[in-house]
Amino acid sequence: MKSAAEATGATAPFFAMPSLRAPTPVLRAAMMVGVACFLGAVLTGIWRLAATRGFPVPPVPAAWPPHGHWMVGGFLAVLIMVERMTALPPGWLAWVPFVYAFGTLTVHMGWAVARGAVILGLLGWTVHRLRAVRVYRASEKPLIEVAALGLLTLAVTQPGGLVGRPDAALAGLGAIASVIAVERLELLLRGRTLGPRLAWAGLLGWMALLAGSVLWGPLPLPLLGWATALAMGAVLTHDAAVRAAVRVFRGGAGPATGGLPPLYGFLTKALLGAYAWIGLGAALIVGWDALPPATAKDMVYHAVGLGFIFTMILAHAPVILPAVFGGAPVRRAPVALFWLFQTTTVLRLVGDAAVAKAPVLWAWTGWPTGLLHTILFGLYMAALVRQARRRC
Repeated sequence: MKSAAEATGATAPFFAMPSLRAPTPVLRAAMMVGVACFLGAVLTGIWRLAATRGFPVPPVPAAWPPHGHWMVGGFLAVLIMVERMTALPPGWLAWVPFVYAFGTLTVHMGWAVARGAVILGLLGWTVHRLRAVRVYRASEKPLIEVAALGLLTLAVTQPGGLVGRPDAALAGLGAIASVIAVERLELLLRGRTLGPRLAWAGLLGWMALLAGSVLWGPLPLPLLGWATALAMGAVLTHDAAVRAAVRVFRGGAGPATGGLPPLYGFLTKALLGAYAWIGLGAALIVGWDALPPATAKDMVYHAVGLGFIFTMILAHAPVILPAVFGGAPVRRAPVALFWLFQTTTVLRLVGDAAVAKAPVLWAWTGWPTGLLHTILFGLYMAALVRQARRRC
């Protein structure tokens, strides 16, 4: 079976993906666990926002998993595992997503079995990625993926988990961002040029700095912000899709002259939008002390999480979802839904920033935007699935 990148020649500069096949029943069950974690994150986020922004609801119980553990340790980590295991069948390692999700959702209780589950899941993931090195004969991407889950494991198993300290939350988000970033570097890493390898090494250095902050810090947040900007800036300059788009636009090419088809024009804008979000996130981390104390964490997490990470998910989905069904990328992405999602994220950050001067706006841009994000995300994915099934 061809990969999504090989299914159409024009896709190659944009995405480098291993061949995907229909998920096995066990991996479908893992996908359902990921969906449940996503819904748990949505419920927890809306609940927390309503409880902390003046609405008459009870506080979130201490025994309930934190929002970041639902979203990062549950949904996003499981999503990554399922995608990689769909490309490279896990065999006896199919238990890894289930065990890791269980551990991240219960480790805040202080249970030894939960901590053990997280570590066991990391070990299983490491074995699977070592298998990927042997099969694909390339170590750069699997090494980042192992280091990223190691960083996430370190963050969730610290006292307080991802909500204990800002640098721990940044470590969790940085782990997911690094996995996404190495995807963007993958095509150029196949060559022998130095630049992409320096960008790859920069991701390792960034994760090492975040790990050091979690273990022995916290390090100053502005330092972590500058490190974020440098690492992700290097990825941007060595993203094959961005480079291809720049070459096309410099040459004056477009769809009418054999340049970028509509989907790839959208992909370029989506990728650049994601990089803009991580740039904003880095700037907010650098200027942390100048942000409203009540919402500093929310502003940074929303810029990096909702902004960068979810924009990258939406950008990759028109290629990855059809590949699961054995087809080529969809012809057109649901652009209106994408931009509505972006607008909702902007509205969320405006509300976060207006906590002192417009508390009513701050209150009403909490749970309503969270609910709207969920609806838009679901509609976007459903539209892609419909297109993919029609093309199979």
